[in-house]
Amino acid sequence: MAVALVAGLECFYTCPDWTVRGICNSALARIVYENEGVFLEEDHLAAIWNLFFSINSIPLISKVFPDRVVIIKALGLLAPLYSLADTALTYRIIDTLLRLKDKVLALNENPHGPETEAIQGTLRNIFEKLSEKPAVGTPGSTPPTASTPDTGAGGTVVSSGGGAGTHGSDIMGTGYTLFMNLLNPNDESAYNLLPWALETYTATLLPNPPQSSKQKKYPVKDFPPLTNFIQSLSNHFRATPALVRYGACVCLHAALTICPTLVADHKELYVFVVAGALDTGSLSAFLYMSMLETIEMPEGVSLKEIIGKLRHAEYDARNYDAVFGDSIISEDGGKHIRLADVLDLAVKGSPAMPPKQLHKIANSLEYLSKQMKLKQLEMIRLWGSKTEKFDTFLMQTLIPFSGSPDEEIQMATIKVLRSLMPGFKTATGLP
Repeated sequence: MAVALVAGLECFYTCPDWTVRGICNSALARIVYENEGVFLEEDHLAAIWNLFFSINSIPLISKVFPDRVVIIKALGLLAPLYSLADTALTYRIIDTLLRLKDKVLALNENPHGPETEAIQGTLRNIFEKLSEKPAVGTPGSTPPTASTPDTGAGGTVVSSGGGAGTHGSDIMGTGYTLFMNLLNPNDESAYNLLPWALETYTATLLPNPPQSSKQKKYPVKDFPPLTNFIQSLSNHFRATPALVRYGACVCLHAALTICPTLVADHKELYVFVVAGALDTGSLSAFLYMSMLETIEMPEGVSLKEIIGKLRHAEYDARNYDAVFGDSIISEDGGKHIRLADVLDLAVKGSPAMPPKQLHKIANSLEYLSKQMKLKQLEMIRLWGSKTEKFDTFLMQTLIPFSGSPDEEIQMATIKVLRSLMPGFKTATGLP
């Protein structure tokens, strides 16, 4: 009876009247939830799949869709039924909810309105249920089969990632791969809840503290699956589209909330943080500057102090571009404070950039705008000061810019050449 009743309600998914759609979807979800056994055995989750498909079909049949929040909450209510029973459906729901367009517009510009709260509640239910899946080989686990692989967004098969404890390694790997797939140059809507989702998902996978302890699950010293995920974003940190770089930056910023020593323990990430402070995108540059303030390093005290002065300059009626974008930032006691002063301190704790990466940056200079060219020259200057050997190819690429008709480009190039001087002695064979 319940299956037949749900089948009858499904015809109202495409009703033009949003009130009818909302009432029917609410009733359908409740019937499926209260008759769990029937639908898992006889219907094979078809009702939930159809409920999921209706999310993206609503804008095609109606210009007004306040009932969308009903479907979102229904998927949250039914999460215990499908989260482990059908991982293909589960990860498609996560991907769709995070990419949902007009989340803010539908909430009258309120980022914490009912629709956003409903998405967070649904994803939280799904994440908590996914974390219950035992690792393959442990009691209660189900070996993966060829007919039921774990799949990511869009139904594509995803390779498993590393895991620890009693949580399924396949769940960890597939989940973080989903977050990586969200980083793209065309869909800004996917970033609305990305940091919250990444933090919440990771928190559900962390081992619970002892029952007698009041300690929170995080921050923690290390969590290998999260570390592997951040390290896998190396190409995203250097991507040409600004939106992809921003997405990677947001992920790293969220990861530092969970593992504050992540960058300090993995120095290769420090290169991206320092370089990110020179990003032409103000949002990314701001976040990277915030990260520099929190990262532990030998020069940490003075670094925090000088960034604090820049923040103070920003509060003195200066916008972000004026404070962090111009050559001269502010004055303190008659001394000019420059962005370069911050980065000169920050780069002391960073490993040297690979020579091939410096070559790529130098080769791209000819094709960049003036603003980006100055940023890239500054980046070469920073890591050029850490090179110990004379780099003939780098010098051949840079010297022509010292004759540029633009005075700023000339001066920036001369500063770069000056930073490379300590390595000149190796060119002559001197000890």
